[in-house]
Amino acid sequence: MTGKEFVAHVAATIEPLFKASEIQTQTYFRGQPDLDEAIFHFKRRMFNERMNVVEIAKTLATMPASTDTTTLKLLSKQVLDEAKHYDMVKNVIEYLSGKEFTAEELESEFAWQMDEKNLSAKGASLFAEIGGHESELMAAVYQFVAEGRAGRVWNAMATSIADPVVSRTYAKIAKDETFHSTIGARTLERLCDGDAEAQAAVLAVIPKMTERMYWINCMGTSATKEAAELVEQAYGHDLGDAKMAEMGKTWFVPTGEMKDWAPAARGAFKQDATLVDNFAQ
Repeated sequence: MTGKEFVAHVAATIEPLFKASEIQTQTYFRGQPDLDEAIFHFKRRMFNERMNVVEIAKTLATMPASTDTTTLKLLSKQVLDEAKHYDMVKNVIEYLSGKEFTAEELESEFAWQMDEKNLSAKGASLFAEIGGHESELMAAVYQFVAEGRAGRVWNAMATSIADPVVSRTYAKIAKDETFHSTIGARTLERLCDGDAEAQAAVLAVIPKMTERMYWINCMGTSATKEAAELVEQAYGHDLGDAKMAEMGKTWFVPTGEMKDWAPAARGAFKQDATLVDNFAQ
């Protein structure tokens, strides 16, 4: 396959995962979660963005001097975008909770989120697991798949949360993450163009990524049979009743009307736009 054909093949392969993630995310919010529970959920996402700043910056810092300037610009933009996302989710949490983070709270929360037992719940942990630091190919497949799925999940939140501040913020993050996925697609096209060995290496790591990303999404949202069936049929992962119980999850059963979540924010939205506007391109 050419590089373009291969990227299209990978995109079709990961589509069931993306769709399942959308379903479970929208179900979680339309199921009317408790505000404090949702804030906890957003904290995990906030620090995942902080992890992305570090991981992408590490990759950028170790690139050879011969790296093409387009790649340098694209990855540099992504580092800034991820830093903006970290701030944007922090602003949403402070808006919803009515309380600003103190420096001590951020340090304490960061330490807890980065603890090994909590780290695996974040998609960014997969970057190192599949060898993203050592392999340009693995860094590219992570970016294409993980950032693409992130774009779909942020958009699923933006379309199932009926709060203009949260919806607008998450829609902007979704747009950025989808763009980041195209950076990975660009590199995959180059590295996999007519290269059967590179293509095989990418396809070999996809099952691990789809299974981990499904559970990362599932543990932070609502487990639905519709989503599980999509993933089981596409990848053969065991997502039956026994596995769900083992993972501490129960199937979502609606207890009321399924409608977009309209949280009662406890504070006012604030953002620091000094020199950098989070919502600008």
